[in-house]
Amino acid sequence: MSTEAKTKAPPFARGYPKHEALERLVATFEQGDYAKVREGAEPLFADPDPNVQTAARDLAARTTPDPSTKVLFGLAALLLVGLSVYWMQNDGPDPHAKPQKPDVELVK
Repeated sequence: MSTEAKTKAPPFARGYPKHEALERLVATFEQGDYAKVREGAEPLFADPDPNVQTAARDLAARTTPDPSTKVLFGLAALLLVGLSVYWMQNDGPDPHAKPQKPDVELVK
């Protein structure tokens, strides 16, 4: 990587080897276009330099969600569905209960 790119690169990418396509991928990563990073990293997996392959795999791995977040998202969705079902079944007063007199006294 060039000295200018090394100073701007994220800390994890500072040890990456000099490679033009890899530098473009790091810049794309910094812009937040992770789909382009994953697409651009695949051809680098077959690069003859094993250091470039390793760096491309590392960069692509940083664009995938952590497996624990998928589990936590699933648990949150399950909790939301469970609470919604409970609320729908127990909403409002009992329809069989006698109506109560209001607690407010009207004064004229």
